[in-house]
Amino acid sequence: MSVNEDVRNTNLVRERTIETALNLLDTAQRIRTLTPVYKSQFIVDTKNQVDTLLDYLQIGYSVGAISRMNVDILAKELHALVDAVTIATNIT
Repeated sequence: MSVNEDVRNTNLVRERTIETALNLLDTAQRIRTLTPVYKSQFIVDTKNQVDTLLDYLQIGYSVGAISRMNVDILAKELHALVDAVTIATNIT
């Protein structure tokens, strides 16, 4: 793999990570407008987006775009977000 390909791949991972994080923020904003019918789907959507974001963070770490410490910090916070969303939607 050439240097240019490495840079392109790193940029792609960065762009996808940012896009996924922004989608997660949009999803989290919906919590205020949820009806009971949509709560279970909301938590599934949130968990899926967090899992996707964690995957991108791992890829970012493997290509050297993010440090292990930052991945660990972000993973901890993302898991705390899922816990908070689960509590806020009263789903156990």
